[in-house]
Amino acid sequence: PLEKDENGYSGLWKCPLTNKVIRHSSNLTVANLISISFAKEHGGKLWPYATFQGFEEDSSNLFVVDSQSYRSRNGSPPTFWLPEFNQCAYLLQWNYVMSKYRLFYPLAQTFSYEKLLQQCDDSVNGQIEPDKPDDVENNEESEDVGADEVSDK
Repeated sequence: PLEKDENGYSGLWKCPLTNKVIRHSSNLTVANLISISFAKEHGGKLWPYATFQGFEEDSSNLFVVDSQSYRSRNGSPPTFWLPEFNQCAYLLQWNYVMSKYRLFYPLAQTFSYEKLLQQCDDSVNGQIEPDKPDDVENNEESEDVGADEVSDK
């Protein structure tokens, strides 16, 4: 249950990026998944005002996160920043919004993004494994770190 005090609301929220439980609304931020500046630089520069307004308020492009995660992300695309948890859900939502608004990646990032999506297709638990150097054989047993903690729900 939510309770109001002089500093806002208290309750329990779970950040989808970190799986941290947040107890006070002052530690939360409502953020655009894809920032306005990224959208302008990647296909939205000539959008009419109504499209920008719709983009800013579109629930598919909004999420509630803990303020610290929001600052660390700093509007970066997934090729430069991924959340600690629920990486594949984050990528798939990013891809949905990019498609919905006909935004594009710079050519230099396209391959990296496609590689991330492929890793999600191959993923068992919604987490993307860090790249191994090319000289490391892929037949090593992989360690399933944190699979019990992760949920893409």
